[in-house]
Amino acid sequence: MTNVLVTSAPAIGHVNLVLPVARSLRRLGHSVTVAASPEIHWHVGKWQLPHVRKAPLRYPVVTERSAWKHIPVDMAITSAQEILRLAEDVNPTHIVFDRSDLGAALAASHLQLKAVCVASTGFGTFNWMRAESQAIIEEANETLRLSRADMALSRPTWLTYLPHSFHGSSVSDIASDVIACDPRESSLVRSAGSGRRILLSYGTTPRVPREVLLKGLIERLSPAFEIGVVAPPGATGLDSVPSNVEILDVPSLEGVAFEYSVVGCHGGMSTVTEALSSGVPVHSVPFSRDQQYIASLCSNLGAGDMMRFDEESVMHSLDEISEAIARVASEEAYAIGALSFAREYAELPRLDEILSRW
Repeated sequence: MTNVLVTSAPAIGHVNLVLPVARSLRRLGHSVTVAASPEIHWHVGKWQLPHVRKAPLRYPVVTERSAWKHIPVDMAITSAQEILRLAEDVNPTHIVFDRSDLGAALAASHLQLKAVCVASTGFGTFNWMRAESQAIIEEANETLRLSRADMALSRPTWLTYLPHSFHGSSVSDIASDVIACDPRESSLVRSAGSGRRILLSYGTTPRVPREVLLKGLIERLSPAFEIGVVAPPGATGLDSVPSNVEILDVPSLEGVAFEYSVVGCHGGMSTVTEALSSGVPVHSVPFSRDQQYIASLCSNLGAGDMMRFDEESVMHSLDEISEAIARVASEEAYAIGALSFAREYAELPRLDEILSRW
């Protein structure tokens, strides 16, 4: 039996990438410890992973915007230090981390652990990420002075939850190193009866207050649609909503999205994958490079649309986003594109099957 340490960058979207692997490994009989920052332990708990141990990771809290440029190196250093500290207690034989957790790659190299890396973006960004990631790892290692085997970002088993064809012409020669698989336990697909229902799920991005976005969209869309809103407990601005708006406290959209006609989101890989694999088109308001890449590919497939949020003209942006979401919900072409994706997705190998050979 292997002893697996599962970790990710300290954000819900990132931990959602590795928790399906934790769930699958536990089902296959392995010992699993999920290491996450205490601020998101509540979210890990919502996955209801039986017999999976949770351990704290201490990450620096960054409040000054000027410090953001130092985050990749600082996070890599902190993550590596924390994982090495936990390794003394957990004694892992394997490690699972998401592509953003470069400290985990460094720690895995130092400890010579067998590793799985879950990729959060498409293959078109991997070459760029590899070069930059190696530079960050080298800079972090100058501080940590760890001994390293020659494996940091070249030998992990790479997983993605997006089929290769999703990336079209952007697939690079590195794509052959990446295994596309289906991590779902629920494979329910949208039915014709999900007509005028909208699901809103905008992650935890700090750039635009989520309550501003959600409250504005609810005001504009609730007169014509039933709305589900994915939000954590105690989310501000959602204590008083119309009767046809339901607040959902769910860990992911798996087994949820199929009941809706469109998912309005930020373009995160987990959200987009869970929507499209359920045959539900998406409208994305991306804020980061990864989200913009995924949202644009989704639009190219005809399975959704995207729009930037104009921080200088909030009301105008809300009007345009609301109209676009309503359009994606109503026009059959988007549903056809999403259902086509869902049929292809159902042909992917299951995550359990991949990990059983690990």
